[in-house]
Amino acid sequence: MVFGLFTPNLEKIKKTRNIPKLLGYLHHPKWEVRKGAAQVLADMRAVQAVDILIELLLRDWCAEVRGSAALALGAIQDTRAIAPLIQSLTEVIINIKKNAAQALVQMGEAAIPALTAALSHRDPEVRQQIVWVLGEMGDMQTLKPLLRALRDDHWTVRQAALNALNKLDQQRPACLQEVSIVPHLLAALSKKELRDWAVRLLIRIGRPAVPTLTKFVQDAKQENQPYIAWILGEIRDQEALPGLLAALMSDQEDTVVAAAAALEKLDPNWRLRQEARKFISTLLQALHDPQAEKRRQAAKALQFFREPTAIPALLDSLADPEAAVQTAAAAALDAITGKSYGKDLSRWNKWWRVHQGDYSTCNSCP
Repeated sequence: MVFGLFTPNLEKIKKTRNIPKLLGYLHHPKWEVRKGAAQVLADMRAVQAVDILIELLLRDWCAEVRGSAALALGAIQDTRAIAPLIQSLTEVIINIKKNAAQALVQMGEAAIPALTAALSHRDPEVRQQIVWVLGEMGDMQTLKPLLRALRDDHWTVRQAALNALNKLDQQRPACLQEVSIVPHLLAALSKKELRDWAVRLLIRIGRPAVPTLTKFVQDAKQENQPYIAWILGEIRDQEALPGLLAALMSDQEDTVVAAAAALEKLDPNWRLRQEARKFISTLLQALHDPQAEKRRQAAKALQFFREPTAIPALLDSLADPEAAVQTAAAAALDAITGKSYGKDLSRWNKWWRVHQGDYSTCNSCP
């Protein structure tokens, strides 16, 4: 096509639906004409223009034209444009990058597999853009890649994933109540900026999450034990009782305290439950464990049971060779009896000789 110096009336050509002529104008020397032709072809959803628009998107010297080509490709929604649009997310020119992202949103479901694959891109800014696109789609198929993005090494990508998931939650709340997302939420507890959100969702999922939460609260290697114990306390499901009892033996002080508080929320009379009575026997046996840390944990846990039958064993633990075990035993005796004799074994023995009969028939601490 030979171009004159005049500017063509693109709207008039649009009315005649002369697509071949409009395609020719995509090569016009004036960037304003190329941009306008792209917009008109987008309005016409002209699939015939896709190849040329891709060429303009990737190679035109004018950023205005490239941005317009991106939007046109989004409007036409031909899958051939998905890869070039994702490639354009790496652009330094904001307008091109922004329009490419918006075009990918318009592509919808067809673009999700390619966007998911692109989440492994080395540039965190590109990954952040991809997460934004997925969040804007509002499609349930974006849930898995967005959950994956929560584990990204870069905090901006994680924050974008959080924003996207909150938006998805507003549009499709049911998808964030599935038990299948519980492991992802547990992983999110490790990230400070995601923790409150993950806690809130786990509580909302409620009872279906309890089996997984109960398993993790017993895992000594799980750094989020205190949060998990607290969540179980908020859910208040009786199935959590065995796991919370086991958590009382944690080597993390925060976990022990959180588990004890959760048990109180679960059932104010939890100490009388059969599972609790059996666990006391386990703790008493653990006071003789070869490992000092196990003995300390058992003595520490017994203070929450306030169980008088544990007094003789705890008195023996005051003579333990490890000072930490002695301290834990003294704290447990204090909790059971209300007496503050510290690690003074002679005072405790003297007191016990006088008051032993007071505890011979009681099943709970005074």
